[in-house]
Amino acid sequence: MKKVILLLVFVFLAGQVLLAVDFYGNARIGYWYDMQDKEYNDGVANRTVLHYDLFSTSRFGAIFAGEAYKGKIEVSMCRSGVNLRQVWGEYDFGMLNVLVGQYYTGFFDLPNQATAIESASENIMIGYGLTYDSRNPMIKLSMENGAYLIFMEPKLVDPIGTANLMGLDKEDIIDALFPKVNLGMRFNIDNLMLHPTFGVNMCNYNEDFTGMDESVLAYAGALTAKYCMGDLTLLAQGSLGQNVADYGILSDATGGNATWDGTDILNATTTAGFLELMYKWNDKTTFMAGGGFSSTDRDDDDNPDKAGTAYLQGKVNLHKMMFITPEVGMIKDGGSRLYFGLNLQANFDMTVK
Repeated sequence: MKKVILLLVFVFLAGQVLLAVDFYGNARIGYWYDMQDKEYNDGVANRTVLHYDLFSTSRFGAIFAGEAYKGKIEVSMCRSGVNLRQVWGEYDFGMLNVLVGQYYTGFFDLPNQATAIESASENIMIGYGLTYDSRNPMIKLSMENGAYLIFMEPKLVDPIGTANLMGLDKEDIIDALFPKVNLGMRFNIDNLMLHPTFGVNMCNYNEDFTGMDESVLAYAGALTAKYCMGDLTLLAQGSLGQNVADYGILSDATGGNATWDGTDILNATTTAGFLELMYKWNDKTTFMAGGGFSSTDRDDDDNPDKAGTAYLQGKVNLHKMMFITPEVGMIKDGGSRLYFGLNLQANFDMTVK
């Protein structure tokens, strides 16, 4: 806690010498009923579970602005503690912007599913249609035309389990000669936005240590489209990848890891996608409906792992700084779960100039 207080004092003092600092934050809480069938509970019983959470996405942050540069510091604040979400600085060199720090990758076109029955935060179809890998330390190069190139620390994976057998860390026996890379481009054509993005990660076993000449290639590609027609907005995404969990995509629902069959490394292929419709009823009320799916197939499994979700929600502004989101929906993942409930979010901000 002392470190957090010192950080906030530093942020405030830094604001006195910059052109502007915007402080912001929000508290997010959810109240959800999760109705699980017997199949979800291994054939034992139907259950109705209440989830009442202060979300881990509740946050406090500061945005710095100077001449030809900007930056952000953001932390999550919940009952489990304080954790770093973002810290980065971005510098404008004219045709090229350079960002250094921890920030979102190109897999960041988020739908609005609100339920928190999967985790102590909004689900937003993570693992059930959305291809998403959260925030990562990076160097990001971006251009005015929407193109970007991101370099990240490579992810080392050990599908054979050799490190554990040898009593070593993965870093001791697995090499990566190149960083993990994500590149893409955002196109805006009148009311249409298109965003193709692709990421690749590769690592290999050190043959001198392990006696194995094996490597793991992981990649993910997604195409997102957003189209606005007055008060109606359509958001859709389709994705395809190999060993997406080994790349870093959050895919607990259907997996996506390479595995070892005793002779060869077997790759997993994942397809996913979602569609969401948003209709602005008036200045205070917006309705949304959406659905998504994910499927992972591997040569050693005759039945692909499949998962899906669908939902209907309304977002109602109670105040210019507060809104409520009731929602009803279903999740299919090794069983069926119907749910209903709501989220409540209270925002606050302050600008120092």
